[in-house]
Amino acid sequence: MNTTLEKLKERIKDKKYKLTTQRQTILQAFIDAEENHLSAEDVYVLVKEVAPDIGLATIYRTLDLFTELDLLKRLDFGDGRNRYELN
Repeated sequence: MNTTLEKLKERIKDKKYKLTTQRQTILQAFIDAEENHLSAEDVYVLVKEVAPDIGLATIYRTLDLFTELDLLKRLDFGDGRNRYELN
């Protein structure tokens, strides 16, 4: 398994959260993405290809959680859309 994913999984576990299938799918989207700065909508497009049951609201909640857990960094480029990158 991917070393980056393993490290992120351990950080989630250390903070007493579960790495659900949906959360792992979203993390994997960031690991696999060629573009470093993804918006929630970008993540949704990538994730729905492999997990069509994950909704946009779930993406937003998960991005907020991952930002709170310091797994992702939220970026604002002044265009009204937050973007995220692995931290």
